[in-house]
Amino acid sequence: MDKLKEYINLYGDNIYKYNDINYIDSITPITKEEKLGNSLIEKPLDKYEYLNIELWLDKYSKDELEKKIEIIKSNIKDKHCRISDSFVCKSFALLRVYINSFTLEQIIYYPYIAFVDRPNYSYINMYGYNNIDIQKIDIKEPIKTSTGVLIIDSGIVSNHPLLEKCVGNTKNFQNNEKEDTDMTGHGTAVAGCVAYGDIKECIDNNLFEPSNYIFSAKIMYAEKYSDSRPHSIYDPDKLLEHQLSDAIESFLINDSYNIKCVNISFGQENSLYCGNKKIRQFALAALIDELALKYNKTVFVISSGNKHPKKIYNSISDIKNNYPKYFLKSNFKVMNPATSALSITVGSISNEITIHKDEYNNYYVAEKIKDPIATKNHPSIFSRTGDPVNDTIKPELVDYGGNMILYYDNGDIREDIGGKLILLNNDITRLFQYDYGTSFAAAKVSHIIGKIANKFPNASSNFIRNILLSGADYPDFYTDKKDLIDDFKKIIGYGLSNYKRSINSYNNRVLLYDESSIKIDNFKIYTINLPDIFFNTKGNKKIIITLTYNPETKKNRLEYLSNKMKCYLYHSIYPKTIFEKKRKKEKKNGEINNDIEEINNDINKYEIKINNKTKISNGCNQKYVIEYTDRKKNIPSSPIHIVLVNENKWLKDIEFEQDYCISIIFEHQEEIDLYNQIKLQNRVRTKIKY
Repeated sequence: MDKLKEYINLYGDNIYKYNDINYIDSITPITKEEKLGNSLIEKPLDKYEYLNIELWLDKYSKDELEKKIEIIKSNIKDKHCRISDSFVCKSFALLRVYINSFTLEQIIYYPYIAFVDRPNYSYINMYGYNNIDIQKIDIKEPIKTSTGVLIIDSGIVSNHPLLEKCVGNTKNFQNNEKEDTDMTGHGTAVAGCVAYGDIKECIDNNLFEPSNYIFSAKIMYAEKYSDSRPHSIYDPDKLLEHQLSDAIESFLINDSYNIKCVNISFGQENSLYCGNKKIRQFALAALIDELALKYNKTVFVISSGNKHPKKIYNSISDIKNNYPKYFLKSNFKVMNPATSALSITVGSISNEITIHKDEYNNYYVAEKIKDPIATKNHPSIFSRTGDPVNDTIKPELVDYGGNMILYYDNGDIREDIGGKLILLNNDITRLFQYDYGTSFAAAKVSHIIGKIANKFPNASSNFIRNILLSGADYPDFYTDKKDLIDDFKKIIGYGLSNYKRSINSYNNRVLLYDESSIKIDNFKIYTINLPDIFFNTKGNKKIIITLTYNPETKKNRLEYLSNKMKCYLYHSIYPKTIFEKKRKKEKKNGEINNDIEEINNDINKYEIKINNKTKISNGCNQKYVIEYTDRKKNIPSSPIHIVLVNENKWLKDIEFEQDYCISIIFEHQEEIDLYNQIKLQNRVRTKIKY
């Protein structure tokens, strides 16, 4: 309060800028209850446990924070309690403490303690099953110029017959297992999907040809429970944020590795955003955003996380009756760190239904008694979706992560193995295992990114993310319940990624792009001249705009992104007219106004409306799709104009220029010669990708 009074006295002449301050009656300290996370509220601390303590970063310098940490240490009198790890970066400061309720009660009221909660452990169950004759498989090496993909996980089995030829390097970043090999199987399964994509397809073709070199950072170790299956857990004595930062930095600073993608297929189940506007970005996700900005030629891919619906519903019929609506509920929201703004988050869709056949029942009997809730291309019933920071699109993409085929056995809900993916096993005496999860869907997207990076080895993250998203599309949902399709699209973001569509133009599908930068509170106009055949030829047609950029982020701000970019689309009108209407106004005193003037009503009629525009434009990975059918009225005409706007939120550097990549696709149902005609009519302001 004293500080506030001091600032008012110093800057009182400018107080008119902050009229809302007149509504503040009083300022009170943050209560203990407001500092506690959901886990501690639901189950209060009653014994010694590891907790995370977050400190207020904005108020103190790094040296001051170190002094505050020493104060906390000196006030921990219990000999069993301790600070086991600390981590300070640009966006946040965290402590890992081993503590009891009495000691927590002594320190939680310190004003520099912002938030306290239990660390969230990720448990992954693995199964090992079959064996094949390795001599019958043709195993290749990656092309020597292939780029690298870094996998942050439980390690890999580097001498696995199907991995050993493509392993670049492995390192261990936890202390409980001294070796860097994979003791749970999760990291090895993820690595197989990153290297090969669809393992079943490779087996069917007797050919394993890895797309990229694999690098492994082990941050989890194995622990067995009463069910005797190993689970991957984090080192309780270390901050996960600290481990992750060390792991990623140690690999990405080495240019010889040429790592273009980082795959993160784990999450913290108790850290869900759930659309609460008062919740800031999670520390782990904020760290990843910092690293993504720092290493701006590397794409970060994160799985959205899994949630078994039987944890919510008591019967198969309840699950079936509530699917897919339950994805829009808080229990199925994406988990930390999948809320990362600068990363690609990946959910799961179901592959083709296969029921396990064994000696006790034939296929037809099994199909009748086992219930695949989701059919092909429907969202997998365990996937997660939506409502991250700033209310944007998450996940952006999906891939095939398996299915859950449920049945009753003595009154209990069981799962048929037929819905699971074939994956690499960490037990090399049995090369393959079966499992499902968004972990493996994310790894398949990393596989595609690796292939794109091989084709464009010097490309930026903005460029790679852009053409990755531009090539995605909604799969055929194969459903007679047409009312579900809109729900499916909300759940699976921009759809299923596709390598060939990402890198190619066709006669009837043309992709144009530009990679550049733009100052804050400024705009650009792109004009594309379209041949008459695009709108005049009968058949469905699409205009697809994809925008990717990498702003600065700040964890403790409700406005998480430093600046926001968005697109407007116009047709027919002269670009000069749009420019005049979009110019910045000047204040009477000569200062530049940072607010960009809205389009006047006299040109509103030329704007091409975009569905769900606000939600899409809240994020850093934007994709707008405008579809036209023969029956649709108000078909636009050439030229097409994209107005690209960059709005400042909290940056102080008015000369800052934001890097971005923008692309536009014109796609027609009919086989028309669109490619060559657009190429001839557009020479300067855009580039056609061959």
